[in-house]
Amino acid sequence: MAGQVADRPIVAGALFAAATATFVVIAEVLHSHRRAQRETRRQVTEPVDESWFTSGALDSFPMDAVRLLLLAPGVPACVGSVPRGSSPPTGTMLPGWHTISIC
Repeated sequence: MAGQVADRPIVAGALFAAATATFVVIAEVLHSHRRAQRETRRQVTEPVDESWFTSGALDSFPMDAVRLLLLAPGVPACVGSVPRGSSPPTGTMLPGWHTISIC
């Protein structure tokens, strides 16, 4: 019986060491996986065509025709912006170009 009592701290220490090693391995795997995902998000998959961002990109946009459609009766109201994480109120819409005043 004395041998069993003397072995308990050794068994407990071995179990604790195994649990700690398992925790460290799992934590490292999860951390490396998160780091890899972050790196993937940072990389641009393809180059962006800069010609879309010029001052003349909307020259052929039919703003007058769209304005008439948006100001017609029964059209949802325009909302300039909605706080991040919330939805626009029912019966409203967000304009695609915030720099162009349509409403």
